[in-house]
Amino acid sequence: MQGNCSEQAARDWPPIDATALGAALERGEITAHFEPQIEVRTAEVRGVAALPRWRHPRLGWVPPEQFVPLAEESGLMRLLTLQVMRQALLQASVWDAMGRRLTVAVQVSRGLLQRPELLEDFTCLQQSCGLPAESLMLEVSAKGPPGELESSLAMLTRLRLRGFGLSLADYGSGGCSLRDLADIPFTEVKIDRSCVHRLHEREQQPAWLNSVLAVAAELGLASLADGVERLGEWRQLRQLGCGRAQGRLFTQALPALEFSLWLRAYRPRPLLARSLISAVACASAAGAGKGAALAAAL
Repeated sequence: MQGNCSEQAARDWPPIDATALGAALERGEITAHFEPQIEVRTAEVRGVAALPRWRHPRLGWVPPEQFVPLAEESGLMRLLTLQVMRQALLQASVWDAMGRRLTVAVQVSRGLLQRPELLEDFTCLQQSCGLPAESLMLEVSAKGPPGELESSLAMLTRLRLRGFGLSLADYGSGGCSLRDLADIPFTEVKIDRSCVHRLHEREQQPAWLNSVLAVAAELGLASLADGVERLGEWRQLRQLGCGRAQGRLFTQALPALEFSLWLRAYRPRPLLARSLISAVACASAAGAGKGAALAAAL
């Protein structure tokens, strides 16, 4: 979701205070943008990540790195999360009516998990939009000490029992290990973009990721790689057996209408063909036979 350019933009941005953020939430200036989550094996769209975006009427686009931490610090995170979730679920219900049932992933801060009303907040939204609970994936960051998540075990368990998916996001960026959190009922591990960046060019990284995927499978967790930007990364993820992928290789995060148009036009076959051609070219350049290259790509 966040890269070096957006982090630089956040550092250079004029300060935004809590009053401005609260007013923006009241005026509906913060909206959900959507990034597809693609099944690696088939290249089919299986879900979307709903990401908060703020277009200030005077300053233009405000980086999420600027306003999301501010929402946490100022007590506005619940309102921000519910606003993004409501928009995302309403849009997902439209896609569902068109025959495209997609999982919707929404980020939930660790601090928000301490609020006792969270379960009913999410349940009321999900039911009002007419979608099953399993359509909603709640992403909780792995960044930070494991004890913070363990203190939220009761809430996470209640959310899972209600049917919501739980994703351990930003995995590999430091903090928690999968085995440390074996008692928390996560359903998915989301590999941090820093671990995916140029995956195909980093000698030790595929072995590390392969071990993560093996532990995830042992624990019964689905897998998703974030920040996929290059065809070589996609090809490597396919070879390693990662479940889903998300990133700019497919499209940047788009507002609802633009994403709906992208979704209607998207076809998986060209992506699979590009991956196959790329694999053949790489293997040929390395001196492998075409048969070995085709086997690696398929």
